[in-house]
Amino acid sequence: MSLKPTVVIERVRPPTWGETFAWERELLGAVLDDPSLFEGVRHLVAPEDFSIGLHERLFEAMPRIAGSDGSIDRRAIPAALGNYAWDADGGVDAWLDRLLAERTDAPAAVQRARDIHETAELRREQPELIDSDTVAWCHQQVALLTRLAERSDPLSREIDWQNIIEELLYVGRSQVSGVVRKMELVFEHLVKLLSDPNAPSRNHWRVEIDAFLLRIAHEAKPSMRRLIDMNAAWQRGVSDAAASLSEFAIRVPRDLPQECPFSYEDLTMGTLRVVGLLEKLAGTVDMKPTE
Repeated sequence: MSLKPTVVIERVRPPTWGETFAWERELLGAVLDDPSLFEGVRHLVAPEDFSIGLHERLFEAMPRIAGSDGSIDRRAIPAALGNYAWDADGGVDAWLDRLLAERTDAPAAVQRARDIHETAELRREQPELIDSDTVAWCHQQVALLTRLAERSDPLSREIDWQNIIEELLYVGRSQVSGVVRKMELVFEHLVKLLSDPNAPSRNHWRVEIDAFLLRIAHEAKPSMRRLIDMNAAWQRGVSDAAASLSEFAIRVPRDLPQECPFSYEDLTMGTLRVVGLLEKLAGTVDMKPTE
């Protein structure tokens, strides 16, 4: 019996935004210089494949801005681009001159069109970090901005890097804090259910636990695992439960674990509901939950 060789599939890294942006400028500059190239690339790359709206609009407008002699009619470009181009330093003409200066030759332009389309497809298959894990994206951007803040050029000195970085960190912290608070409430209600299984509020507690679990599963990101102190959240939840139950002269079990009996995955994967979590908690204090 022959064994089939193991095939290792490597995940392709999408080009950086800067690389893609440069490719787009090279292609657009080439087509501006020689509009006849447009027919050779229009079926290789779509307007929506471009990374910014300004590039998308210019590429889409190429057939409309070509003059009768085949050259580009610069006077038609502002109307075709709408308001996008007016943000360019030096106006539309200076922006077009920079594109022409960065143009590539005809064979490379065809390859650039393929590269831009393939990159767009790859990014559609592999969501950006900001979409898949906002907290990780915030930390990534903070690291990049910190490096930029170390530069000594005049423009860098004018930017309020400290406040920008603090704002990004606040976004990440607020998302983590939201998830932690919901975990604390789950723990609090679980401890109350275990401590007072026949309480009039028991069904309300169960409904709230399920609702919090659903929101945690939706809001939790992979990077939060190393940022969330499960033990601290557990202890706050137990403390809140004890304070709430004390009003009714009910105590939480004395042998509740000091460390969180649940894993990060228990609360974030959506695999355990109220009964499963309650059974796991009851097992730590040698009790059986009441349905």
